Amino acid sequence: ATMMDFRVSQADGVCFVYVLPYSPTEALVECTVFSGSTWPQSLYEDRLKAYMRDVIGIVGYDVIATETGAIPMCDRVPIRQRGDAWIAIGVAGGLTKPTTGYTVARCVRDAYRLMLQYRSTGTFSPPESAHWRFDWYDRLLLRIIRDEPAVVPRILWTLFERNPVERILRFLDEETRLREELLIFWSLPWRPFLRAIIRR
Repeated sequence: ATMMDFRVSQADGVCFVYVLPYSPTEALVECTVFSGSTWPQSLYEDRLKAYMRDVIGIVGYDVIATETGAIPMCDRVPIRQRGDAWIAIGVAGGLTKPTTGYTVARCVRDAYRLMLQYRSTGTFSPPESAHWRFDWYDRLLLRIIRDEPAVVPRILWTLFERNPVERILRFLDEETRLREELLIFWSLPWRPFLRAIIRR
């Protein structure tokens, strides 16, 4: 598997490719872009064709299926309470992690908290964010992606190069302690983060 391969054009925003093999002859090849608006479909296809040709070195291949999607990568907090008996969950409830698009683990934790709350009180109300630090980290990285996209590949490369995979996965799942988070940020280029803090 190949995660976050930045060997594609970065001219129109932060762009990378995933390659997730199903078998020796089949794989999911996905182009991911951080952009202010959705690109024309042909532009994504051009990036994938260039990646297959220039990076993987394959020209003749069959496309079995295609899919497209757009994940809201922003730090706006939606209104979750929809009347007395309704509460928004999932993407509509703002449970997508702004910098990764990961949603499932957050949904599971949120559903568990709501279940415990309903069991003890008979009512639903959206729980406060338990991870204000991670919300802040996400805001910083989103500012960097928006304002300095050229430095993002170096930040992510350094993250994976200088930290154990287990620590990174815990960090992405928002399960690290402050000490581990400080170790992660100490390993990264600090200037873009400082500029993001100053910009607010």
